[in-house]
Amino acid sequence: MVQVQQRVLPPQHPLHDGLPEPQAVSPAVVRDLVAAAQILFDGDLAQLAEDLRRRAAGEPYLFAMDAIEGNDVAEVLERLQQYEATHGVRLAAALEEDIS
Repeated sequence: MVQVQQRVLPPQHPLHDGLPEPQAVSPAVVRDLVAAAQILFDGDLAQLAEDLRRRAAGEPYLFAMDAIEGNDVAEVLERLQQYEATHGVRLAAALEEDIS
């Protein structure tokens, strides 16, 4: 699993804002998924989602995670992709800014 240093982000930071319901996902989980996408797929959440689909299909995969705080990982990734499209932001870039 990808290890990400825990840091508190300001409430207005893109990694906090606008995560749609049904169930809220903690900023730490969002950071972990975005970091995994950044490390494995140059920040592409769609490729991370495809990797999880391959795992579910019994095909070779790189990343393994089944559920996050009661949410299906594929659903969370879909919501994050929707957020990126709606807000015109790349979450991996926001994470890079926070780390640097």
